[in-house]
Amino acid sequence: MKRMLLVICSILLFFPIYVSAATITETSYKNGRITIKGTGEGELQLVLFGLDNNPLYLTTVTAEDGEFSITLPEIVGLEPGTYTIKVADYDGKNVSIKTVEVKLNKRSINFR
Repeated sequence: MKRMLLVICSILLFFPIYVSAATITETSYKNGRITIKGTGEGELQLVLFGLDNNPLYLTTVTAEDGEFSITLPEIVGLEPGTYTIKVADYDGKNVSIKTVEVKLNKRSINFR
């Protein structure tokens, strides 16, 4: 048993396993659109949750050279508040969670 453990440890020492977790590094909201940037490998699952914590938008994004960036299409009906965004490896592991603050543009209307 000790010999088997020694062999496994030796293999892991000489052949390290590299796991690149999906990670959100930046979120922003501008002109009615949400942009998400992060790191990962391959295809990643991205979910935007509404204020009621129900899924609002789901998409897949492909990381290139270890990074991804996506701007979601304008989502009608977003209210001001903090929205949760989750990204995960395609198999659903290595979940990263961030939030984005949605603020409505204040437009002044002049009546004359």
